[in-house]
Amino acid sequence: MTIHRFALLAVLLACASMGAGAVELRGFRGFAWGSDVDSLGDARQVSSESGVQCYRRQRENLFYGDSALREVRYCFHEGRLFLVVVDSKADSATLAAEFQSTYGPPAQRLAHKATWGDSGSRARVEISGAPASMRIWSNEYTPRSARVDVAHQR
Repeated sequence: MTIHRFALLAVLLACASMGAGAVELRGFRGFAWGSDVDSLGDARQVSSESGVQCYRRQRENLFYGDSALREVRYCFHEGRLFLVVVDSKADSATLAAEFQSTYGPPAQRLAHKATWGDSGSRARVEISGAPASMRIWSNEYTPRSARVDVAHQR
């Protein structure tokens, strides 16, 4: 019987490790993927290109964990939230550590970039740069024609 329990534990641990780096974010700061622009409240459009409009809320929490932020942009395609861009004052290692403390280790880590999630998860997250930028996008609502790169514009 002990061998069976050990085997079951080994299988469970293997399954848990397969989920490392997967994120099932349903949105960001109370705004669900697919929300409309009006849900932001008092916000100002800061960019528009290739059918993607990005907004900055007037009253935004400019901290992510203990990391100070420069700005947070909420990006919409056809009036639906599909991308959030968080520009930090911290380096990518610090911001990645903040994110990892909640969501676990990244699925992929390169020298200057950490990525959580993939095409099968609800959302994908990428943290890179110095100072760091975190891009969180919905796999369900990201339009095929829109490029995530649009949100890098300020």
